Amino acid sequence: MSSPARATAPGGRRYSQQLARTIRVAGNMAITLAVIGPAASVFAIGSVALGQQGSGAFLAFLIAALISACLAVGWAELGALYPTAGGLYGIVARLLGRRAGFLALVLQLVLFVIVPSAFALAAGQYLAAVWPAVSPRTAALVLLAAAAALAVAGIRFNAAVTAAILALELTIILVVSALGLAHADWSSAGRLWDPRVYAADGGAAPVGLRTLLAGVVLGMGAYAGYGSAVIFSEETRGPRRGIARAVLGALGVAVVAELLALAAALLGAPSQARLTTAPAPMSYLVRSLGGDGLVTVITLALVATFFNVVLAVLLEYARILYSSGRDRTWPEPLSRALGRIHPTTRTPVWPPWSSASAP
Repeated sequence: MSSPARATAPGGRRYSQQLARTIRVAGNMAITLAVIGPAASVFAIGSVALGQQGSGAFLAFLIAALISACLAVGWAELGALYPTAGGLYGIVARLLGRRAGFLALVLQLVLFVIVPSAFALAAGQYLAAVWPAVSPRTAALVLLAAAAALAVAGIRFNAAVTAAILALELTIILVVSALGLAHADWSSAGRLWDPRVYAADGGAAPVGLRTLLAGVVLGMGAYAGYGSAVIFSEETRGPRRGIARAVLGALGVAVVAELLALAAALLGAPSQARLTTAPAPMSYLVRSLGGDGLVTVITLALVATFFNVVLAVLLEYARILYSSGRDRTWPEPLSRALGRIHPTTRTPVWPPWSSASAP
C-alpha cells in the first residue's frame, strides 16, 4: 500500500502533516454523506420538487444524478491529485493561482455561513411541529451551539457520531421507501417517464421542459456535498485513491437513497395529485400510509439528521478556514489565528481565539 497522500501549498511545496490522520475512507465517506443529508434532502428539497415538478420529480432527480456523476468523477480525480483541507479553494488556488483561489474561498464561506443556519432553522421548525411550545429560533440556536461544541473534538470521534446518525438517516429512507413500495400502484409507473404536474382540483398537465430543468437544478442541490471528501483528505489514512472512492461512494449512496424514496412516494401515495399538492408531500405520504404516530417518530429522527448536516458542515468550515490561514491568505494576524491547531486533538481551532499551539 502506498503512503498517505500529502497536500501541497499553492507554490508547490509540501505541507508538514499537522492534522491528525486518524479516519479511514469509510469515516470520510460517512461525514461526506452527512453533508449531503439524503433524508433531509428528500423531505426538504424532494418535497419542493414534488410540488413543482409533480411526478416529474423522479425524472429530474435521475437526470441530476447523471450530471452529478460526471462532476463527481472530476472531483474524484482532482481530490486524488490535490488532497488538501481547503477543498475547492485549495484546488483552484493550485491550478489557477491565489487570486482565483481567494474568489473560490469567498464563495465557499458565503455558502457555509448560510447552510448551517438554514438547516438549524429547519430542525427548529420540525421540532416545533411536534412540540408547539418550542421556539424554532431558540431550538436552532441550541442546535448550532451543540454542533459547534462537538466540532472541536477529534475527527475520529466526529466521524463516529456522524456515522451513527447517518445510520438513522438511512433507516428513515428505508422505512419511507418500504412503506411506499408496499402500497405501490405499479400501473402508474409510466408516470415516472411521462410525468404530469397536478393542480389543486386534481387536473393534470404534462411537465414542460423548463419545469423539468428547474427540477434538475433542485436535484443537483439535493446531491451536492460529495466534494466534501476532499476537505477531510489530510485526515484520512491510506493512499490518495481512497479520496476518490469516498467522493464517488458518497454520491452513489445518496443517489440510490433519494431516487428510491421519490419513486416509492410517487408509486405508493393514495393519490399523486394529493401528494404533489400537499404542503409537505413526504409528510403527507407517511401520514396517509403510516399514521400520525409514525409522522412524529420520523419528524424527531429528521431533527437528528438536520443536526448531522450542521455538524458536518461546521467540520468542513473549520478546515477551510484553517487551510486559508495556513496559506497566509488573510492579513498576517488573522492568518496566524485561523491556522492554529489544537495541541491534543490536532484539529483546527475554531473559533480562532480558543487556546492552541500555533502552527
